[in-house]
Amino acid sequence: MNNTERAKETAVRIKREIDFYNGELPIDVNLAWQGYLFALTEWDLIDVNSHAKLSLMLPYIKNNPVYAIGTGDPGSHMKLDNKA
Repeated sequence: MNNTERAKETAVRIKREIDFYNGELPIDVNLAWQGYLFALTEWDLIDVNSHAKLSLMLPYIKNNPVYAIGTGDPGSHMKLDNKA
């Protein structure tokens, strides 16, 4: 599976998850997906543009710790209102 195919499959999986929760994705599931997307990007399994598109499928979380972990800047999620 190449990066484009992986991004498309991930979009389908995110959509299925959102549908399962009737559009109200629980915060823990949302955070898990966001962390998963960062990992896919870090390991070059999807590209940055795919990460951005997939992230837009997920509800926004203010002060999201996933961004601090993903960027390697501990605590940065508490410094700014990290809008994606």
